[in-house]
Amino acid sequence: MQFQRPLAGFIAIAATALLGVPSDAGAAPVVTDLSEHSVAITANFSGSDILLFGATQGEQDVIVIVQGPRLSRTIRRKERNVGIWMNGQSVTFDQVPTYYAMAATRDIETLLPAEVLESFGAGEEHLVFTPAAGTDPAIDTDPYREALIRNLRRLDLYSRKPAKVKILGNSLFRVSLHFPTNVPVGEYKVRILLVSDKDVVSTGTTRLDVGKSGIEASVYDFAHKHSALYGIVALIIAVVAGWGAAAIFRKA
Repeated sequence: MQFQRPLAGFIAIAATALLGVPSDAGAAPVVTDLSEHSVAITANFSGSDILLFGATQGEQDVIVIVQGPRLSRTIRRKERNVGIWMNGQSVTFDQVPTYYAMAATRDIETLLPAEVLESFGAGEEHLVFTPAAGTDPAIDTDPYREALIRNLRRLDLYSRKPAKVKILGNSLFRVSLHFPTNVPVGEYKVRILLVSDKDVVSTGTTRLDVGKSGIEASVYDFAHKHSALYGIVALIIAVVAGWGAAAIFRKA
């Protein structure tokens, strides 16, 4: 009988946990796996849930940090001018995670000191958003940073609170990671921290790829490789569609 991949991986990790680890394994990477290592975005894509499972080295807490591809993001302040709301001052941040989610066995503030959480980027308040080169140093970028996080939360790309990591027995753990319908394409990094006595005793990293599939992939590639031509084609389609709709209503 052949096991499905997630079940086989879970059994392998469980066997590793039961067999034990060497006494100097404190520095060894975390033993983990994902139920899937890729997410395919198709025409009927409605989001995806990926199972992360693994084994701890005894009674330890677990923190999971998921970050999407990093891109520049610009946030603009709305200003009222002569009774009209207009775009005002803006700040661009470099290397902003397009997706960010966390999971933990307990409240992360009780697991690790603030300086350790900051060093691992654990928690939105500990993410470093670097203003782009040329940004006026006199600008207070904190309100722009907070507004950017609010916008990403509104898009369901930043989680409002960490998911719950479930401990099975004394050494196995699992958590379901949710990716919404508007999840950005690219390479995602899933980082796992094992915590004991307010210290990170072991870490591990795995990768997840999110990409377009089918006709969506063809359109996506065409739009990025031939952006000018894609714009012209889109304009022609819009004009033809509008003309066709007008013709139908005239006949009606």
